[in-house]
Amino acid sequence: MSWRLLFRLTAPFAAISALVFLLAGVAAWYVNRLETDLADVLAINVAGVRAAVDLEIGLGEIRGHIDDYLRTGDRGRLGPVGPLRQETAGWLREAERLATTPAEQVVIAQVRRGYDRFFAEFDRLALRDPADGPPGDELRNVTDHVLTAEILPPARAYRELNELFAAQTAEENRALANHGRLALLGLGVCGVAACLLGCYGVARAMTRGLAQLGVPIRDAAGLLNTVAGPGPVAAGRDFDELESSLHRVADLAGTVVARLRLSEREALRAEQLAAVGQMAAGLAHELRNPLMAMKILVQPAAEPGSAVALTPEDLAVLDEEITRLDRSIQAFLDFARPPLPEMRTFDAGAVVDQAVHLVSRRAEQCGVRVERAAPDGPVPVEADVAQVRQVLLNLLLNALDATGEGGAVRIDLVPAGGPDGCVTIRVADTGRGLPADLGPRIFEPFVSTKDTGMGLGLSICKRIVEAHGGRIDAAGRPGGGAVFAVRLPAHARTAPEDRRHADPAHRR
Repeated sequence: MSWRLLFRLTAPFAAISALVFLLAGVAAWYVNRLETDLADVLAINVAGVRAAVDLEIGLGEIRGHIDDYLRTGDRGRLGPVGPLRQETAGWLREAERLATTPAEQVVIAQVRRGYDRFFAEFDRLALRDPADGPPGDELRNVTDHVLTAEILPPARAYRELNELFAAQTAEENRALANHGRLALLGLGVCGVAACLLGCYGVARAMTRGLAQLGVPIRDAAGLLNTVAGPGPVAAGRDFDELESSLHRVADLAGTVVARLRLSEREALRAEQLAAVGQMAAGLAHELRNPLMAMKILVQPAAEPGSAVALTPEDLAVLDEEITRLDRSIQAFLDFARPPLPEMRTFDAGAVVDQAVHLVSRRAEQCGVRVERAAPDGPVPVEADVAQVRQVLLNLLLNALDATGEGGAVRIDLVPAGGPDGCVTIRVADTGRGLPADLGPRIFEPFVSTKDTGMGLGLSICKRIVEAHGGRIDAAGRPGGGAVFAVRLPAHARTAPEDRRHADPAHRR
């Protein structure tokens, strides 16, 4: 299964899962935040209730000790009032800190005013000189009117407010829990429904895709049936039918491929026979002319009673024609049976110098200047020295033939470079250039731009270069003439196919 198909199948489910996960996360965060806020409010309310209760208890104990003093007249009964005063002061401060609503702040402010007023009067009466008389009536009056009437009622109201708020918070917490359960249940139901909807959509898309895929399968099977014979092909409405159709198409394709291979072998044999016929025609044409010239010279002297003898000029012509026959036969042999390259490492510059030296005499006779450009150091190449020299000689001789008197032939040697690591040898001339209608066909057998050429030289060069794993190209020169570029690997990289053709063990 390809990544693209896997993505198309899983993308809807992944999107639905991500959406459900996101909604669940948001809901969980929101519920948690509400629960945290309610817990904080509830904690404040509980602490407020405790502070109010402790404040009421402390004030009640203070009232009891004052009543004991008023009943007995024993001032020692007022001793515990001091510690209770400190405790109630602490609880009052705690209640003031926890009073967050306006109603709580109003009643706790009343408690604070009454509390400060009561203990101000209590301190004044308790510290009064005994000579001035007991503070019984005044202390009873302050206790009844301030402690009982002004402090305890608002303290009780503060406690009742916190109890009410605590009850409301607990109710809100219960409602929130119910809503959270409903929300989670809704998310679960929605998630299941979305997954079912996604499954339905994927199944529908796959069914539609199978139906659409069945159309080209049936069309392909119909085309293959015209070659391999008729056979049933299912419509491909489900996976089983599609698998059966694909197996049938695979069988038909195998039959067609086998027949195509047979047709290719037959076409190759026909092409080989045509090439043999073309070679035979070319060989006959190349051999007929020198044989005809030899026959013209030899036939008069071979007639019975003829007094005609072969002159030294006739013998020279015969020798020239025999040499021409030998060259033609050797060219055909080189084309038909290229020798296996004997690879070794050598300096390409030295081979270029040898090739230039071998054609220098002919270049002088033609009035053509031969130029050479190469780096100072050696340019190593791993190849067959003799075959590389043969290629360069053929290119240089072709360049000399194509260049008129006063022209120039230039051979450039470029060291290995680039990603392919090849050494480049360019042979450029200022001649008439390449015919525009030939193009790459210049390297085909029996294609020549010379009137007396066989058209095998460049084909042999191409075969030698490709047997070394290289490449040869031909192009026109901007200022006129042609450029042939030979690229040879700096290290041996002979193509296996070329080695097979060059190996005598594979020739018949």
